[in-house]
Amino acid sequence: MPRYLGNWGFEPSIESATLLIGGILSDSGRLSRARPETFEVLAWLLKLAGRIIEI
Repeated sequence: MPRYLGNWGFEPSIESATLLIGGILSDSGRLSRARPETFEVLAWLLKLAGRIIEI
């Protein structure tokens, strides 16, 4: 879990993780404006989602 989310004890459902991934991809211009922390969060969300998704 990314260090800044671990402090809150936040763990989204599979559906929420999927939606968060979509939001991150959209807001970051399909990762063209992503920072290293973005990839940490995406990796964590993908593990929670439990599958590769197509957005």
